[in-house]
Amino acid sequence: MTGAELPLEEDWEDRLEETALSPEPEPLRDERMLEGSRMTDRADAHEHIAQVLAFPPGEGRDLDGLAQLLLELGPTSLILADPQDLLPDDPDYREALLDVLVRAALDSPLFDFRVEERPF
Repeated sequence: MTGAELPLEEDWEDRLEETALSPEPEPLRDERMLEGSRMTDRADAHEHIAQVLAFPPGEGRDLDGLAQLLLELGPTSLILADPQDLLPDDPDYREALLDVLVRAALDSPLFDFRVEERPF
């Protein structure tokens, strides 16, 4: 199954709320920041995520690969800043990407994901 075919069983925003209901992340988590403004197309999005999370070269460059690598991370909190700038011309892929991030946060006790809007 390619990343574009991932079923969106639930809205990612509802699933993100579920992660907010879980206990606070452990203080020893490695906190990393994604910038939505650096993820304006699919290639840039995967490249930025790979750089921020220090994935091996060429790894995590599609949704399936990203999902697998997220589940293999050590204790990590990933924060998405400026989500309104994320993939502005590809809303279907944006939803699929966010769904992968939220699913990983729900499936892994070591991974936490949240969205942070920066004030202007």
